[in-house]
Amino acid sequence: MPVPKAHYRVALGELDGDHSWIIQSSKGLTWNNIPDALASLLRRMSTRDILDFSLGSDGRFYIRYNVGGEEKRKLSKYLWDEIDQNPNVDLDRLTLGPDGQHWGVRLDRDGSCRSFERIYESESLSYRLDSKLDDIDSYDELDFLAIGADGDWAFGINGRVESRGGNYLRKQVAEARASGKTAQSAAMSPLNRSWFICWDDGTVDYLLPGDMTDDVDDYCQLRHSLIPKTRRGKTQPMEYAISARVVSPVMATTFLRLLDPGDRYDKEEFGRVLRLFRKGWKHSHKAVPDVHRIFVVDLPDHLERPYLVYRSRLERNRGESGVNEKLVFHGTPRHCLLGDEDRFMQLCKKSICSLCGILRQSFSISRAGTAPDRSFLRADDYTNDHTNSSNRALVVAKAALGKAKALRRNAETLRSTPDGYDSVFGEIGIDLNYDEQVLFHNDAIRPAYVIIYEP
Repeated sequence: MPVPKAHYRVALGELDGDHSWIIQSSKGLTWNNIPDALASLLRRMSTRDILDFSLGSDGRFYIRYNVGGEEKRKLSKYLWDEIDQNPNVDLDRLTLGPDGQHWGVRLDRDGSCRSFERIYESESLSYRLDSKLDDIDSYDELDFLAIGADGDWAFGINGRVESRGGNYLRKQVAEARASGKTAQSAAMSPLNRSWFICWDDGTVDYLLPGDMTDDVDDYCQLRHSLIPKTRRGKTQPMEYAISARVVSPVMATTFLRLLDPGDRYDKEEFGRVLRLFRKGWKHSHKAVPDVHRIFVVDLPDHLERPYLVYRSRLERNRGESGVNEKLVFHGTPRHCLLGDEDRFMQLCKKSICSLCGILRQSFSISRAGTAPDRSFLRADDYTNDHTNSSNRALVVAKAALGKAKALRRNAETLRSTPDGYDSVFGEIGIDLNYDEQVLFHNDAIRPAYVIIYEP
């Protein structure tokens, strides 16, 4: 039987509108919300018998397993037709994604391998994957491929990861690469932006539904690795190294990444933020200003994780749509030249510079809450003109608003959210000249972008 290439196997899927998963390690198997046919099959097997598996949306599944020395495969009903393959074909691997998307490799009778795919939500995946596969000699060098929701994806070739899955995934991959780690396996959810990645030292990083994390922490420990100790390489972490690294606040800081509108992969994100900026400009007596630069705010773990936990808690309590995550504007004074030129890319240390303070420590919400804006009208008024710069800087924040209570009058005595609500939305009307979103939890909001524009 072949030696596993990864310490753990994890698959993420969807059934009846809810997350499903399978986790395999030497401790055994655990799963949640998978089709009865697959659950029945797993109950009859030991963890050593299972060679590969994948989950997709609407209960789709693929599993390759060993019975008496013979490899067998089982696919969910109608999946053979969806992947347009004959049931007698020898499938070497199959990755499932949302809405019937897939990528697989079949073994032909002459011993050659041929890939097949149906990927329509992410042109960048097809482009990147095809270009990388042209440079390798065998599909065995492709460590993993994961297809997620809304065009997210990740694949690894000879330990090196390429991905599209948001700032947090990008940052974890960059930090792992800098520390010399290589990726062994990954999984992405077809339901929303949830993912899992396993590194060669037995640690894992993830962004997962809250009720799955206990299973991951329990099963994905190095002492439960599928790889025998004699095959794990020369350097090993401590035997009980556990999952989910948390970077120390002392060792990590916020940094800005410039979006290049001419870059194939930055173009979409740059355009989305630019459209938000232009749509939010409500000054009737001012022309829409020119945007010079847009930066992605990459936050360290000790700032990013509490927000993700808060968002996950909203999702558990109110459902995925109940998270109500929005990008909102926040104007604040800048007392440095951050972002004006390439040489001004480091956060300053001036105590009076509110911009760098927010980027370094995120928002500090007082008892009266904080009020970012859905429009750009008031946010622009709160920025300032630096004496040595013709530009202004605007923060675009991501906010998990949850269930918002709409108010049209000032509520200056309000010190917390009304019962049953997670935030307050002030509508233009009787007392308010600007619309604003009032939040009462530090972890409900984080800076996401910085826009440098000329007023």
